[in-house]
Amino acid sequence: MKERLSTFPKKLISGYRFAKLKLRSFSFALKVNILGGQCSYNIKLHGPIILLGDYRNLRIGDNVSLNHDVLLNCSAQIFIESNVTISARCQLQTPYLDLTNRHIHRSKPIHLEQGCWIAAGTIIAAGSVIRQNTVVSALSFVKGELEHSSLYAGNPAIKIKNLPA
Repeated sequence: MKERLSTFPKKLISGYRFAKLKLRSFSFALKVNILGGQCSYNIKLHGPIILLGDYRNLRIGDNVSLNHDVLLNCSAQIFIESNVTISARCQLQTPYLDLTNRHIHRSKPIHLEQGCWIAAGTIIAAGSVIRQNTVVSALSFVKGELEHSSLYAGNPAIKIKNLPA
């Protein structure tokens, strides 16, 4: 009997956390969809997400996991396909400063293809494309196009090795 009572609060708390995660994810998806973006209701938010810019520029597929403090700057389109994981404190920045006229900010879209994993603290710059099943290690800076099924790391992100497809 003592074992049952000692596990009850843990089960209750884990059930509460699961329900809170589902409610947070659903309300985020509903908000994005109402404001003109496209977001699957089958996503996982593990904390607060920072959304800047126009919600209509955001497209999120199925089974996407966004960890806490992810910043999505939607000045241009951000495409996040299915089965993508974005870890804590990552930034997807679509705006950039035009170097010919430093007073003008421009924007380019960002595209994360299916099965990507973006590790904690990574910054993805405007115009970047991360191909299918690519892993970007923590604290990297991504600019440009990354090959599919590869591991990238560093500032700027360079290819470390190929991964099995």
